Amino acid sequence: MLDRLPVPDDALIFLLFRRGIEEFEYDGSSVLPLRNSGEIYFEGFATTRRLGEFTVDANQVFEMLFAVGNIIPNHSALLLLFLNAISRDMEADQIMHIAPSTPEITGKYPFLLQITGEDDKTVAEIKDFLKALYIAWSLNIKVILDV
Repeated sequence: MLDRLPVPDDALIFLLFRRGIEEFEYDGSSVLPLRNSGEIYFEGFATTRRLGEFTVDANQVFEMLFAVGNIIPNHSALLLLFLNAISRDMEADQIMHIAPSTPEITGKYPFLLQITGEDDKTVAEIKDFLKALYIAWSLNIKVILDV
């Protein structure tokens, strides 16, 4: 999933992503107890990805997805953009008006991730979760998480 994050070449989306990480203080600390518990929640280490001068790890992405409470349509739209589950080919004004969604907007930005035979179970589950975010965004409803 880290490979799907925006890079500095995707300047607008990358800056929005980086600002979100910093502003909402997604530092991964809420995930560390799960990772360090010895239970089978995660591998023993958090994979990292360097994005220019900025480094992000799997704990931070997990926080963004699952540690924010219920996910409102605007947050769903941003997650879909950040994880390249919808096209990033949009201008700043289009990003500002991506939520609430309309049939015109969802028609212009279809869901891009399909489960393939090459996907293992966990990848397929993440794609299903992102599809749920897409559906909720397109219907302007929140995703209720029980985590």
